[in-house]
Amino acid sequence: IDSGMGGDTADVVAQKLASISSEHQVICITHLPQIAARADRHFRVEKSLLGGRTCTSVVALDRAESVGELVRMMAGGSSSQSAHEFALELTERAGGERSDRMGVVSINSAQE
Repeated sequence: IDSGMGGDTADVVAQKLASISSEHQVICITHLPQIAARADRHFRVEKSLLGGRTCTSVVALDRAESVGELVRMMAGGSSSQSAHEFALELTERAGGERSDRMGVVSINSAQE
């Protein structure tokens, strides 16, 4: 549902999801770094072709990996210092909003 959504709208949606998560568990699949940055837990979903079959794996990310994933979401394969700084800013900004929440989980899809 976040297809074509701009940054300001993504921020509002992320705030609403965070608010909902104060009383309910939220699992969110997104490609927007503004939404993913607010997650309490961050996972990456990867698809690969093994022996002619498509396999899917889910990888839990630590904080550094989560920041790296946010950079990838913003800049693709050509990460830059400014994308890294913005990913850190998004993560730090969201940090203050995480207290007293049951949890938001962000799952990002990365195709191989």
